[in-house]
Amino acid sequence: MLKPVPLGTVIPLSDAREYDLPEVYSLVHRVVASGILILNGRVLLLRRAPNEFPSPDTWALPSGAMELGEIPSQTIVREFWEETGLKIGVRQRIAVEAYFYDKPESRIHIIEYIHWVELVSSDCEVRLSPEHTEYSFVRESDLGSDRFFSLVAPRRRAICSVLELI
Repeated sequence: MLKPVPLGTVIPLSDAREYDLPEVYSLVHRVVASGILILNGRVLLLRRAPNEFPSPDTWALPSGAMELGEIPSQTIVREFWEETGLKIGVRQRIAVEAYFYDKPESRIHIIEYIHWVELVSSDCEVRLSPEHTEYSFVRESDLGSDRFFSLVAPRRRAICSVLELI
């Protein structure tokens, strides 16, 4: 028997066959980039504002959609600055993941480039954009806690792989 899918749920494409997926009116493709910043053995996570798509009021890596003419490494540098006020550089691309979100009117197919990033400035004061309500530097042991349950498995794996490199 197929599992029901609550709207807004992240489903890796590799798991799609297990779910009863609704018919949708359109398919939208988005390419996004996210960044893993580790300071003192902890990863930076941001809490999305209650009105932010996808998955409002959940924890995630700093991330955002590519703009015309950008490559993923440029996207994450720009998004990090916009979302946190931090100046970063890309050390390494860690993973490329594909998944989708279902909304009532469409299915959004997302290709996410996950990068290991580092500060390029001594200023490490986080200044949140209105898209987020709080931030936290999280230990690896806390990634599976109830507080951070919304961090999807592919991102957890990528974070753990970066922590192994340090």
